[in-house]
Amino acid sequence: MPEDRVAEGLFHDLTVAANISFARPEVGIRQWLISHGAEAGRARRWIDRLAIRGATQNGSVLSLSGGNQQKTLFARVLDREPRVLLLDEPTRGVDVGAKAELLELVERCADSGVGCVVALSDLDELAAVVDRVLVLREGRVVRELGAAESNAKAILEACYGHE
Repeated sequence: MPEDRVAEGLFHDLTVAANISFARPEVGIRQWLISHGAEAGRARRWIDRLAIRGATQNGSVLSLSGGNQQKTLFARVLDREPRVLLLDEPTRGVDVGAKAELLELVERCADSGVGCVVALSDLDELAAVVDRVLVLREGRVVRELGAAESNAKAILEACYGHE
């Protein structure tokens, strides 16, 4: 998932349903025609499952709050049943409540066996959700921190070479 959901993740002119189903159009296509019923049904399930507030399958994705836009992106990605998620700043530009929901969603994915690679600039958020932290410098791992030692101070020290 990209860092900038509006510029790089969402299809502005498409509905919530189309944004969710975009990653798996084959599920709703029959003989080169999109089955809007199948697309809407899948969108309803994800809207309910991820509690995407204010969303309707035919509504505009841009009418949603930032957190609910981000949940729509999560729905698109999770609909593919991935084994690994690459998440770049998944809580960027959302309110505190949405951040908590999104971080909980990342944890649920990890608990279900999905590998989650998360890049977060908020070190407190990062420390709250990780099993381990790999600190990279110039493309190389310079430090690995386990869950017990992954706190904002230790991560910051590892980033700046105070080992």
